[in-house]
Amino acid sequence: MASLQATYPDHFWADPATFFEDGALASIAADFGLMPSLFEPSGLVREEFFAAGTPLVCSRAGGLRERVADYDERSRKGSGLTFSGHSHSALMSSLERALALYAQPEHYAALRRNAYAAACDVSDTAWHWQCEIERLLACKQPPWLHAGVLLNGEDGA
Repeated sequence: MASLQATYPDHFWADPATFFEDGALASIAADFGLMPSLFEPSGLVREEFFAAGTPLVCSRAGGLRERVADYDERSRKGSGLTFSGHSHSALMSSLERALALYAQPEHYAALRRNAYAAACDVSDTAWHWQCEIERLLACKQPPWLHAGVLLNGEDGA
C-alpha cells in the first residue's frame, strides 16, 4: 500500500494505521470496487462498497455471485459488473464495460444508486460467522469436555 501511494499519490489513498477507522472514505471515493476473487464466502467487503454506493467489478465467486447483479443498460437495474472464468480477458472485458458506463453519466449515476440500494444489514452474516467460530472453537476442546466427564472419571451431572 505504501508503494502504491508513493507511486500514485493523486490516485491511491492508503493509511494502514487508520484503515478500519477511515477505510470507508476509500470506498466512497472509488469509482468502482474491484474484487477478482477466486473464493469469497461471505462478501463483507462487497457490502462495504455497496454501503458507500460504489458499484463492483467482480468475479462470480461465492457470495459475490449471490448478491451482485449485472447492470442492464435497458432496465438500468443491477449493482455491478460480473465476469466468469478467472481469465485476464474476462476481467479486462468487465473493466472496459465499467469505463464505458462511467463515461455515460446517466448510467453511472443509476449504477451507483443501485449499488447503494443493494447494501444489506450485515448483522445476520456476522451472527452466522460468530456461530461458526464458536463451533470451531468447541471442536478444539478436549473430548472429555464434550462427554461431560471430569478428569477424575466422575460424570459432570
